[in-house]
Amino acid sequence: FTVLSLCLRRDLNQHAVVNWMFSQFRWLFCTLPSKLFSEGALSHARMRIGTKVFLRIFQKVAAADELPADFHGRSTVAFDGSAGTMVDTKENKAAFGKASAQNGEAGFPQLRMMAMLSVPLRKILHIEYDSYTGKGTGERRLMNRILAGFQSDIRLLFLLDAGLYAFELFEYCEDHNR
Repeated sequence: FTVLSLCLRRDLNQHAVVNWMFSQFRWLFCTLPSKLFSEGALSHARMRIGTKVFLRIFQKVAAADELPADFHGRSTVAFDGSAGTMVDTKENKAAFGKASAQNGEAGFPQLRMMAMLSVPLRKILHIEYDSYTGKGTGERRLMNRILAGFQSDIRLLFLLDAGLYAFELFEYCEDHNR
């Protein structure tokens, strides 16, 4: 409930959101303090839960059970990539590496990610990510991995980012759409 409330009340910080959640119950239980948890408690709780819970939530939300046909019997999907900065730990540096910068290495490990989005539903259907540097970690490769793992009964209309031009990729999209 706290995570959902944080999404609903983005104008408030963590403590104000929890206070907002429990404000309706304070009159029942006069013993509830105004500050129910310490600084950083939610962040530490998220770390204890681990990533598997959030991955399962994403998979349930992103499930493409029924894609609406919004353009001549096809459902429009868009692909777009991005790069993200990771926390500077030994594990992240080993897994994702650091990009080269003008004066040597970048300050933090980075990852490259590619998302497939349903345009009519306005939701992410699938995400792939890999290291920022190295052979085979580009956006085209990530898009191929998304298409290889995506199953849909409806024919798709692909909207591609400007950097995703390649004859093999168009051919792969056409083969996937038959």
